Amino acid sequence: MAEGKEKESFLVAHAQAQRRAEIRWKISFWLASVAAILLFAFAFYPSEEDIIKLGAGLSDESSQEKFIAWAIKTFPSEMTPDPLCADDPNVEHCGAEMEKLFAFMPDPYPTMMVFMRGGIRVTILVTVAAYLLTLVVGLFGGLGRLAKSKIVVGISTFYVEIVRGIPLLVQLLWWYFAFPAILQKTIWPSYQADPIAMSVLGLVFCYGAYMSEIYRAGIQSIPKGQMEAALSLGMSRTQALRLVIIPQAIRVILPPMGNEFIAMLKDSSLVSAVAVVDLTRRGREFMSAHFNPIEVWVLVGFLYLIMTLFSARVLALIERRMKTS
Repeated sequence: MAEGKEKESFLVAHAQAQRRAEIRWKISFWLASVAAILLFAFAFYPSEEDIIKLGAGLSDESSQEKFIAWAIKTFPSEMTPDPLCADDPNVEHCGAEMEKLFAFMPDPYPTMMVFMRGGIRVTILVTVAAYLLTLVVGLFGGLGRLAKSKIVVGISTFYVEIVRGIPLLVQLLWWYFAFPAILQKTIWPSYQADPIAMSVLGLVFCYGAYMSEIYRAGIQSIPKGQMEAALSLGMSRTQALRLVIIPQAIRVILPPMGNEFIAMLKDSSLVSAVAVVDLTRRGREFMSAHFNPIEVWVLVGFLYLIMTLFSARVLALIERRMKTS
């Protein structure tokens, strides 16, 4: 009788602990989601200057003037002060209107937020583009490591071992400075390196090696009987990989794949070394102009933290859904 009561009390306590953990997780998920959504909306919301750049492409000059006048009145400005409307009494919004969104923050944080807005956008775009390409490169690299051809296996192994042994910063510098120089001296004399394109290429080339090993480990974790069963049903090896093996492997490798995204988001700060105006580069520029390193790097670190926490919570949500599906 006593043992039964102890077991019952243990189960009740365990259920309560699980319920509290679930509540904490939901609170952290929604807090991170709201903060990230507000940050993304702020980063990608079109400013007056963004709209004016679009209007500059209109062929009719009168249409350009009307479009610019509408943009000045409608969208908040990032300029301090705004020379396009500073002397126009008919304009309601003039100057650094975006800074008013952060009026609750002490100086100089409102000014810094507006200044770093473009850097946040670049950081997000570079990370997402590089990660999507990394998934493709990693899949081919992982399949190459498991191929039957010794040549393919050798090439894939050489790529993985060499790239993983070189620091990411060195690789980014190579792609931005050395690779364009090679093209200019060989097949493309007029080539000019684009900082963002070379940064994405460097991130993909580096993280593709790590992702190749993640794919390889995931595929090898699937029992060989799965492949044999698929082949016995008349599938080709390619069909078996695409329809049977890889979908199962994705469930296994989802956590490390998510970790790679978070690591890439943080490592994207290194692209500031190759002339990409990302969040870190914006922070350095603001610090150089205003000499306030404490405020700048506190804010930059906090913005990265919001993005990484949101990514981690989304990854945890996907894992939960896949476990219950």
